Amino acid sequence: LEVFWVKPVAETRREEYGFVSFEGEVVYTRMAAKSSGGAVPVLLARYCDRGQVLIDTVSQSFNGGCPADSKVLELVRVQPKK
Repeated sequence: LEVFWVKPVAETRREEYGFVSFEGEVVYTRMAAKSSGGAVPVLLARYCDRGQVLIDTVSQSFNGGCPADSKVLELVRVQPKK
């Protein structure tokens, strides 16, 4: 499962030849199914504030990405104190 969160910058929006592109804040993560079940202990996400998004309006698909200097966020599940 791939999940994208996008906050577009409206001033950067461009349209041509059936494509819409813009810059924006992007958070991306990819979650794989666990065969063992149970909670996922760590979730990695890529974050950038200058991401690029390209939407193909004909095929209704999109692609997004971050520059090489983007951050990797490590979200760790905390065990409650007993």
